[in-house]
Amino acid sequence: MFAPTSILRFIAASLVAAVLSLQAGALLAQTEEVEREARRYGGWELSSYELRGMPPGTSGGAKGTLALSREKSWIFFKKYPVFSPDAHLDDLERIRLYLARSGYPWADITSEFKGNVKDRKLDVAIVVKPGPAVRVEQNFTEAFPPSLEPQAESILRLEGGEIFTDASVEERHKELLDVLTSAGYARAEIATEVRSTDDSTKVTVHFIVNAGQVHYFGETVTRGVGSDLHDVVHHTIAIDPGTRYDPASLERAAHGLRLLDLFRKVRLTVEPPRGDTLDILADLDERKPRSISANAGYWTEDQLRASAEWRHRNLLEAGRGLSLDASYSRFQQAVGLSFWKPALFHTRLRGVASLRARREDEFNYRLRTVELELSGSYVHSIAVVLRPSVTASWIDFQEIDDPSGDPIDPGPSLLSLSFAWTYDTLDDKIYPHRGLYSTIAPEYGFPSFATRHDYLRIQPAGTYYIPLSDALTVATRLRVGYALPMNRSEALLPNRRFYAGGSNSVRGFERRMLGPVDEDGDPIGGVASLESSLELQFPLFWILTGAVFVDAGQVWESKGAINAGALEFAAGPGIGVRTPIGPIRADLGYRLTDVPTKQPRMVFHLSIGHAL
Repeated sequence: MFAPTSILRFIAASLVAAVLSLQAGALLAQTEEVEREARRYGGWELSSYELRGMPPGTSGGAKGTLALSREKSWIFFKKYPVFSPDAHLDDLERIRLYLARSGYPWADITSEFKGNVKDRKLDVAIVVKPGPAVRVEQNFTEAFPPSLEPQAESILRLEGGEIFTDASVEERHKELLDVLTSAGYARAEIATEVRSTDDSTKVTVHFIVNAGQVHYFGETVTRGVGSDLHDVVHHTIAIDPGTRYDPASLERAAHGLRLLDLFRKVRLTVEPPRGDTLDILADLDERKPRSISANAGYWTEDQLRASAEWRHRNLLEAGRGLSLDASYSRFQQAVGLSFWKPALFHTRLRGVASLRARREDEFNYRLRTVELELSGSYVHSIAVVLRPSVTASWIDFQEIDDPSGDPIDPGPSLLSLSFAWTYDTLDDKIYPHRGLYSTIAPEYGFPSFATRHDYLRIQPAGTYYIPLSDALTVATRLRVGYALPMNRSEALLPNRRFYAGGSNSVRGFERRMLGPVDEDGDPIGGVASLESSLELQFPLFWILTGAVFVDAGQVWESKGAINAGALEFAAGPGIGVRTPIGPIRADLGYRLTDVPTKQPRMVFHLSIGHAL
């Protein structure tokens, strides 16, 4: 199969070569003059290194190719390398090639030097006169399958006055190839040719297709696993022989195998074709089934936080596993036992049964629960996971204060049904730079076991990362909560109410201290909440990162109290340390609105993980 990147580099180099042949004499004289001037300053200290006159939209990418571009030593301080004539001449050639690949092969590139003899410091400017842009007159495909032509036409459609760039050609090459492979042409090849027109500033781009024949999936061959896992592997891959070849099916199958948490390595490929048939090869490497993990840390809110887990991923064979876990923090302690079975009723459904005991020690109540939960995790796609669950809880309350001042008799049990939808397109799970992570989790409490816990609760949330550059990221978050008790408001349990404030909520407020409080100043939560945040993230130096943020939010005690004018705001800086498990963060939140009684104006938060 043709390699599109090498083809496009060849095209760009050919354009440069063609232009150089026309400008050879003048360019040679110009280059010699720049070289003579540059040799005078070899070893001088660079005080500035600028790039001027680049066409719109090209300067950012070009600066990243320069050998003598500034080196970041601190967010406010930049350090340049020592000036090297050879490195500078290489930079000029890089700019020339970059401009040719961006549609400006006729660019005139010179250098300006301004030296301080006394201090041996040098200011250098690379000055660009881009000249006329080369534009695409038309895109063509040759020998594209007729049934797929409408999709090809959509891909090849030109924008008005589109400039020829290797990036646009490469993108179209990839999209056309995706159309072919998704239609079963597994061995399709596309060659790209750029042809000049009578006008030297216009080209036509030809995509010459060798589609080959349509292929179909054959048998699945599994390597590297024990016999007890063969069935679960085949059920998870779930590609029947005779299915038309589609690379997306292989990608989904590989993702499903990784979610089993049974393998250190997952590699799905197709064997060389047998006629029109492609057998699937699952090359797997089993991980150790047993593991023990433990961690501990200090948070300003919870103080000591610790957890431990023992897990056996294949205790009962066929991917059926068991885990024991325990966790401790200032406000919550829990122990749990979980059992799971993959490919339950469906190839992408993982069934889980969990038994958990939990104790919550909050300012105004203590809650002890024992929960039995039956749930399933259905992997709808690589980005979407659905998780229905039903939970039976046995409850013991102590020292509970109701917002109205009347004691609550919550009853001894609760039966609830929930359904969580998760959408995840983050480019990195630990340090995301772009993408969206969102959840919607409605929960319904049944009026069961002669109790009054019938309620409806929903809390949609989303965090969106937007890259401004390779270094700068804007992170935004919105989280909304609403709970509707079906009987009296006191039937809404304290741990089903909404709370706000803290390191992962509205910074500038202590944990749970944004919203309604009782006579002692302790949080009592509410039936509705809104939290939002806007944060600019950037690198500092070494493994340190910085951030500035603005947070807003509020919790309302009742439906009638909801008022957007009551939103509280906080802003401040943050600093983080990059570690393999996520950032260790220190945030200083400053309250921008009125300070309630007994609440500080500024709050310091120390925690692990992202605030959003």
